Amino acid sequence: EFNEFFNSFLDLGFITQQSDIIVITKSIQNRIIQITNDVCTHIIEIIFPVYTQISIFKTDFQLVWSDILKVVEIYQYKIFLKGSLDEIPNNFVFLVSSKRSNRIQQILKRQVIDHKLFDKNISVAYTSTQIHLDFDLCKFPNLHQLYLFEYLFPLLYSNSHSFKNNKAHCIRPLLRKNNFSYNLNAYPSVIPNSWQDYNSYCNEEGFLRDFSFIAIRTEFCTLEYRTTCNQSKIECILEIISLRVLIQSIVENGIMQTKQNSREMFYNVCETGKVDKEILKTDYEILKNNVILVDKQYHSFLDNVFKLIDIQINDK
Repeated sequence: EFNEFFNSFLDLGFITQQSDIIVITKSIQNRIIQITNDVCTHIIEIIFPVYTQISIFKTDFQLVWSDILKVVEIYQYKIFLKGSLDEIPNNFVFLVSSKRSNRIQQILKRQVIDHKLFDKNISVAYTSTQIHLDFDLCKFPNLHQLYLFEYLFPLLYSNSHSFKNNKAHCIRPLLRKNNFSYNLNAYPSVIPNSWQDYNSYCNEEGFLRDFSFIAIRTEFCTLEYRTTCNQSKIECILEIISLRVLIQSIVENGIMQTKQNSREMFYNVCETGKVDKEILKTDYEILKNNVILVDKQYHSFLDNVFKLIDIQINDK
């Protein structure tokens, strides 16, 4: 039935593509959009090409999402637009080729962590809105400074609140943290500051892949931002993209700040949804004062982000 579901997209202008997972593609004015099953039978992953205009991405997103809704209606499926499921489905199936299966087996056999959020099948329990932004491979990115702003994303854009009766303001980052034991995972306990550091962590025992919330993807010359929950509204995605562009521009322009215990603060935000108002006010001013660094196409979306931050600052 799952294969039939994907085959239904062929009537909407999609074509199949050879891969180690199910992949169908659609060309919109020579821009190739992919829809995949990720690794299992209950997740749909949409992969978009490179964009320089946020308005074009928005149009493509709406067109592809309309196609998905048409096929979902045929099969009377229900879509959960969330960052995590409350429970792992009983009847899910890993649906990949033998090539991808090797990595899945490594994940399933990883070190067990004694924590209430640990589950060997955790990879099928959450989804995210992941964004790639270009960076210069000749210079190691200033991950320390980028991570100082990372708490803003679970604070403002949480879309995951429970897993197996465990509750949190934003539980998806906590699932990542408590299911993998090597350093380049979630918010790293030690953030690399050079290629030498980074490569040493890639050779760490138990390492599977760079699953950090800000992951370096040398094959694309990008930073992949992975913190944010899967979003239910395109407007939120556009705001997240704009905020990401602004933060990376601030850091790349050498505007530095200091913040104590930023990792602990990040996870406290995930747990409670609360943050020190003075820290938030300081970061708010840094963001607002540097909007000039980014293209005007992002400004209206940043205005919406600032309204959300205002609400947090004034929340009693």
